Amino acid sequence: MRTLLSFVAIFLAIASNAQNYEIIQEIDKPVTEYRNGKQVTIVSKDSITVAVALSKAKNDYGSYYQAGIVITNGSGKTFTFAPEDVIVKLLNKRDSTVALTVYTSDKYVKKVRREQTWIRFFNEMFDAIVSDGDNGGAAQSEITKTLHRRELHNETNGYLTKNTMRQGDVLSGFLNINYAKGKILMMRIPVNGINFDFKWNVKK
Repeated sequence: MRTLLSFVAIFLAIASNAQNYEIIQEIDKPVTEYRNGKQVTIVSKDSITVAVALSKAKNDYGSYYQAGIVITNGSGKTFTFAPEDVIVKLLNKRDSTVALTVYTSDKYVKKVRREQTWIRFFNEMFDAIVSDGDNGGAAQSEITKTLHRRELHNETNGYLTKNTMRQGDVLSGFLNINYAKGKILMMRIPVNGINFDFKWNVKK
């Protein structure tokens, strides 16, 4: 949750400076800036600007590369951005390139719910053993379900989803990417038929 809050702060800072990003000259290579101490990589093409902050995140449901993404449309055109088109590849320690799973909002919700189901299953088994037949286990199960619903909301609040973008729109959100150890992480974000490419050194 702290990671998400820090991304939200970055998004607000980037969105508040969206006009500055719109006037960045067309660049083939990414520009690196820092916002609230976080590294942000920016690429601008055809008056569309994409900014990405990458970090590593870990929660009860796994370890991820987490990409905070801001897209600014200054192109004068209307288009739809689809997170499912994002491609991420990793150069591993064997110098082989492997594709990493990019979780769309739907995929991530399914993953979290699946993990929560297993947690509840084991909790209910334990409650049945120790409750001695009273209603304490059932009450605890309802509490667990409520907590899981709140946690699911917190985990997915701000997750990047498909959006139609008009002139001047700023879209921000984050994506979780399956974590694997490696050297170089490469991300391609297609926006309106244009590929925005990013690269980070993720070797520890």
